[in-house]
Amino acid sequence: MTKLNFYLIRHGKTVQPNALNGATDVLVNDDIQDEMAACIKAGPVKKIVSSPLRRCFDVADRLCREQFDIQVDESWRELDFGVYDGVPYDELGDAWAELEAFWADPLANPIPESEPLDQGYYRAVAAWKHLVEQAQEDTIVITHGGMIRFVLAHLLNVDWKDPKWYSVLNITNQSVTHVQLLRYEGKAFFSVQGVGLPLTTTTFD
Repeated sequence: MTKLNFYLIRHGKTVQPNALNGATDVLVNDDIQDEMAACIKAGPVKKIVSSPLRRCFDVADRLCREQFDIQVDESWRELDFGVYDGVPYDELGDAWAELEAFWADPLANPIPESEPLDQGYYRAVAAWKHLVEQAQEDTIVITHGGMIRFVLAHLLNVDWKDPKWYSVLNITNQSVTHVQLLRYEGKAFFSVQGVGLPLTTTTFD
């Protein structure tokens, strides 16, 4: 029997005005990025997979490449929210009604020019399956709230089309979702050990 741990880390809070940030490459305060990198350095996990967006990759980029195996994977980027991606909420004006309809039922009310919710879900599930198939050691994934929710929906067999999955389940910034995999006699058994746990220097003990 073999055991592997996967730690899905959501990036830190961004410094830009509040907005629906998906494909927009917003930044996180350097002090927060340093703190997150320090927490990872304090642990034993050396395999890092990161979204290419800077709010995630800036953490990985602070790690020594001689000590860590770092991979950037486009599949772990956040959804693209189309015409409202990165637009500060204070500037939305009459677009609020359209955005509220999206929040109420994102599958039925997609934002213009956005990545469809189902496309994002299947992308996240494919990225997760690829990660698990290739994994030979405990792995950290630095990614986004939407991607973590998609993976959890897949693992827990939750209806990912249910709008409540996105409005009720809170995946906070700088949090860790821990998934454990046991491989035994050719079968894989997953267990979700924790969701939205605080990232600290003892997270990976």
